[in-house]
This record gives sequence, C-alpha cells and structure tokens, in this order.
Amino acid sequence: MVWWNRRSDGRQHRVLAVLEALETSKIGVRVPDVSAKVLVHALIEQEGPAGDDGPVDGFLLLLDQIRDGGSEPEKLPSLIFRMLGHHIQMTRCFHEGRIGSTRGWSKVCLN
Repeated sequence: MVWWNRRSDGRQHRVLAVLEALETSKIGVRVPDVSAKVLVHALIEQEGPAGDDGPVDGFLLLLDQIRDGGSEPEKLPSLIFRMLGHHIQMTRCFHEGRIGSTRGWSKVCLN
C-alpha cells in the first residue's frame, strides 16, 4: 500500500507499507485505510521532489522486476520484505549522512 501527499511546491511525501492481513482474532496493528488488523513487514518513507527516484520508487521498481521475472511478490516469504525494507532504509540513512561510520556508529537514523 502506498500513501502520498503532493505539495504545492512540487515536493511529495510518500510512504510504502508491505502488509499482511490477519484473521480478526489475531493480534496486529490497525493501519489507516485498511479494515483488517495487519502485520507490517516493511515501512519505507520518501520525501522530496516528484520524480526523485527515492526509496519508495526503488522498492516499487524492485516489485516490478520480481513480477517481470515471473514471480509473484505476494507469494514470497515475508522475511524478504522485512530484509529489503531494512536495507533500503539503512542505505538511505547512509546516503543522507544520517549514519556515519569510521570505527563505529557516530550518528543514528531515528526516522
């Protein structure tokens, strides 16, 4: 699921979530615009100018490549999406300079 907000200055804020619907008796979280409780396997955020090829764009491109390769993303193990989500988020933090490393962690990405 992708939520987005386009601003008048041409910038956008997008959030992509990979969700798994649960039976009503199971514990899960409520997510806006989703009626069932869900497990959230990946949550990726992107903010910037439209067409900036940010993390949400990269994740959507990856899903297209999986489909083009003949696989169905919804049938892949959820662990793959959790790992990809973490990888994309950490890569973004490194590129934006919010995590730096010389001999250890000197900065921490909190969002």
